[in-house]
Amino acid sequence: MSGTAPATPWSMQRRITGLFCLLSAIPVCVATVVGVSFLSQSVTTELEALVHEELEEARSETIALPEPVNAFAAVAHGLAESHPEFPMGWRLHKTSDGQHLGDFGDQILLQKMRPLAPVLPTTHSAVVSLGDGVLSATTRLSDEVTITLVLDGSHRIAKINNYWLFGLATIALSLLISTIAARFLAWRLQTLLDAIASSLHQEEPDSSMTPSLPNELIPIATELKTMLDNVRKRAGEAKVFTAGLAHELRSPLQNLIGQAEVAMMRTRSNKNYQELLQQQIVELHEFARSVDNLLHLCSAEEPIHEPPTETFDLGDEVAVRLQAERGHAEAQQVQLNIEVHGDTKIRADREAVIRALRNLVNNAVKWSKPGELVRVSIYGNAEELRLEVHDEGPGIPVSERERVFTPFAQGSVPSGQRAGFGLGLAMIKATAIQHHGSITIGDSISGGALLALVLPKLSE
Repeated sequence: MSGTAPATPWSMQRRITGLFCLLSAIPVCVATVVGVSFLSQSVTTELEALVHEELEEARSETIALPEPVNAFAAVAHGLAESHPEFPMGWRLHKTSDGQHLGDFGDQILLQKMRPLAPVLPTTHSAVVSLGDGVLSATTRLSDEVTITLVLDGSHRIAKINNYWLFGLATIALSLLISTIAARFLAWRLQTLLDAIASSLHQEEPDSSMTPSLPNELIPIATELKTMLDNVRKRAGEAKVFTAGLAHELRSPLQNLIGQAEVAMMRTRSNKNYQELLQQQIVELHEFARSVDNLLHLCSAEEPIHEPPTETFDLGDEVAVRLQAERGHAEAQQVQLNIEVHGDTKIRADREAVIRALRNLVNNAVKWSKPGELVRVSIYGNAEELRLEVHDEGPGIPVSERERVFTPFAQGSVPSGQRAGFGLGLAMIKATAIQHHGSITIGDSISGGALLALVLPKLSE
């Protein structure tokens, strides 16, 4: 069985620390390398220039002397005094065969000197590094004498090494500071996130929490709070919906089971069975109506839902489609009158409109007492179709008229008035919205409730 591997948990503190260390170390490393390169090149150029300068001074002071070899000790001493920070060693050779003529100055430096090249230069030779900051170069004094200088610039090279140490120390310090700053930032972020999480557990938003958050996190905290409130609201609605649906479907089922059990207790006449079946048909219609309402309500809540439309005459439909409601009214001993006025042709979802009208009638009959009147009036003109259902029941309080369209809403109203509602009114509201119409609740002139469904007539 293949599947996506679970994501490995990661630490925000580690990532922030690593990022801070990386961002701080890279500039310091680059600055150190560039600085050392520049310093090394500058020191090398300075030492090479000093070697050529000393060779040229030695050549100019010695070339005019009658005995340059014998007099060079004084020249070497004078040059050493002019640059005491740079130990120097001098060696004189025969130009023709490289025969050694004499050593002057620092003898230890002269031990590092390399053998002469087979062909001596006509002028200054290139400066050669002998290691550890020691440089050497050769120049021709005359056709007979050649001078080689060995100069110790190690103390200048030491500055480069010191700069390297300074750079490494700076890198270490920057890493330390970055680690401390990153851990503080991670701790601060964790504190802010904990504060947001803590506020989400509260039923009411904590007004004192918002000022302590930065401006960038306030919209996130607000959005999370809104989302959580919506989830809580949806969860509460789902509980009410589930409980209401169970009650809505349980009542007709219990009635059917009870009637069947009573009928099976003893043998009855055909007339008794016929009456029982008639009662069960009423209950089955009620059960089917609840299921139809639930299906229609669920489909109406889809993001994209265009109802199928057809042209029909609602005035002609009610005579046939309200037979079950008439039977229900007769069983409740409630009088049901239907009036049709004007042009009642409309282009709409036939079954949805009929279902809405049947729910309006059933709701009125349900809340009517025996002997009371339920009046259904259908008015039509060129622009709209208006369905009004009047009853003489307890009515619906103004404070509850918005909540009754919520599935299974329970109204907090005094005893004797309408306090609980199922799917019917919610389905009617969904039908009105789908057809760009409206459903309103008012007071009937008969003393009960007036529910009016208005549907605009669509063009052919």
